[in-house]
Amino acid sequence: MSFLDILQSREYSRSSLMMSTLLSNIPFTEDVDNQNFYIKENNAYTEDNVLVYNIFVYSIPKQLTEDDVRRYFSKFGNVLDVKLVADKRRSRRAAPKVGFVNFAASESACSALRKNNHRLQGVRIGVKPGDSWNQPNAEKACGSRENDNNVATTSKQTKKHVQQSTTKDAIATNSTHMLALNDDCLESIFGFLDLKAQVRFARVCQRFQDIFQIYCKREFKNFELHKMCNMTLWEMRDFLRFAGDNITSITGKVPYKNRERIMDFIRTFCVKLKCIKLDNSKTRNECLKKLLRGIPQLQELTLRDCALTDNSIQTMTHLKHLETLELAENYELTGKFISKLVQLKVLNFYGCSNIQTFHLVDICKTLPNLKSLDIRRCERIAPTLFDIMVKHCKELEILKMSCPEFPYERVAFLPNLKQLELLYYSWCSASQKRLLAELVTHKADQLEVLKIVAKNTLCTEHIELISQLRQLKVLFASNNPSVNDDSLVMLCKLQQLEELTIKGCSNITNQSVIKLVKSCQSLRHLNIQFCKKITIEFLLETIRFLKTTEKRKKPLVLVVYGTLIDHYGVSACDEYKEAEAQSLIKVIFHASNVDLGLDDGVDIYDIWDGEQWNDDDDGPTEDDDEDIYFPESDMDDDDIDFAYDIFGRIYPHGHDINDVIW
Repeated sequence: MSFLDILQSREYSRSSLMMSTLLSNIPFTEDVDNQNFYIKENNAYTEDNVLVYNIFVYSIPKQLTEDDVRRYFSKFGNVLDVKLVADKRRSRRAAPKVGFVNFAASESACSALRKNNHRLQGVRIGVKPGDSWNQPNAEKACGSRENDNNVATTSKQTKKHVQQSTTKDAIATNSTHMLALNDDCLESIFGFLDLKAQVRFARVCQRFQDIFQIYCKREFKNFELHKMCNMTLWEMRDFLRFAGDNITSITGKVPYKNRERIMDFIRTFCVKLKCIKLDNSKTRNECLKKLLRGIPQLQELTLRDCALTDNSIQTMTHLKHLETLELAENYELTGKFISKLVQLKVLNFYGCSNIQTFHLVDICKTLPNLKSLDIRRCERIAPTLFDIMVKHCKELEILKMSCPEFPYERVAFLPNLKQLELLYYSWCSASQKRLLAELVTHKADQLEVLKIVAKNTLCTEHIELISQLRQLKVLFASNNPSVNDDSLVMLCKLQQLEELTIKGCSNITNQSVIKLVKSCQSLRHLNIQFCKKITIEFLLETIRFLKTTEKRKKPLVLVVYGTLIDHYGVSACDEYKEAEAQSLIKVIFHASNVDLGLDDGVDIYDIWDGEQWNDDDDGPTEDDDEDIYFPESDMDDDDIDFAYDIFGRIYPHGHDINDVIW
């Protein structure tokens, strides 16, 4: 049943039918995902509740003039001004024109937006509202939300007071007016607001904006993009305009709606960025190129699952300060052009299944400073890679890899290897044993981290070899039943051990784990999830032992979900409460990937049975396609991007924009 059928069904409530009446006032367009306005009482308003007078027009046939466009839109009402521009940067073909049409009356602009199908000389053109900040009433909207019934009265009163109080000295000391508060108080107020409210508060007057910028210096040096998820485009733009100079790191997913424009705001305002970590933020190569061109000092770049291609890598070759590049789950990458980034120290190809061996060989030969390499789930690896790696990667300290079917013990000869992580698809015990034997021979006093992410691949002989790696500080060996009480006794030799993950090793008991804790006194993180024989007696015995030792710098963290240690028993235990208060021990039940000893983004639950990844596909998502505005027209996204580059600024009244363009 369609949405309209539901609305019209007899079972639908009267209140729902009233809602359908309201919905009928909102025009339907083909560009629903990018809808940025609504209509009320024959007036169009932007998503910021700003009355629309200016409309943005695109895909205008190149032969049309401003007079032609003026005549067409004059049928909707009096047109004050028309500005058109063609993107002359491209030479392959004549570009269609884009620009703004400014109406004298808001009702006229609304009439133009209501019409779904605009054609000039038989060619369909696109029409949408201009940005909130380019509307005539934009600045008025900053001071008062006249269309928001909940805040209109308060905003009008605030605006009136701001107009009457031009300086701080003009306010009486006994006044309750907000401007009478000192800067520290106003800065504290910002701390109680969410980001959306902070931006609105900062817009009230110049003093509030100045204080917000001071607040941003402390609070937004490292910014997480999810905080902007409920903000309008104008609010996002203003936030980045206020805080951009202080932001050095941006992480998260760029919102799907207006993604490329948001990335352009980041490029424009966040000029001091050192680190960008984007997740699932697919965009065109041209947009990525513009972003990176504007941040030449970038040192860390993470683009996970962003549908990158080799051409995307070409846009990075100018980044002379880039040291960390993480490209996990970009399945089309082959490794081409990476060798040009000779300054790289950290390189992550996790899940890039199309990476070619000959490109990896070039990378190993040309990146002399490479310290960390992640090639897990890179399936096209050949044996020659490891010979080249041993010969050329003299500085490599961290290697994360999936175990291939051919022998791979050569990695034990890497000169500076300190951390090795093995992701298994299948059990290859012969190669595993040879690798561990070579590690004992060549790296017993050097290897600090060993993570074997697999199920049922370790035996007693393997554990005995691991116990000879004297400098081991971190060991991950979960879901291996052979890790039993006898195995833990062997691991007691690892006096430097700080983190141990034996999740799912169900054969261990209280006595062996307590012995391990007493022997490895540097231990600060122990993951025993789903070790079903571990009881609260282990916790109590551990606390008693810790009280007899010297004061610990950090508590011993126990991850115990799935054991016989339960929430109630821990919360009711006075002995545990006292030890926790003394920072001796801390019990947690639910653990993240970091608590499991793995990197964020690594799915450990789809590798146990030999499956490389989950091929299930539920069909395309909204992020699978680029933004499409009018599929039937010849409009090009570059036209809109170029127009916003030119028009997406606030110019003084009467300013001739053609002076800026040409």
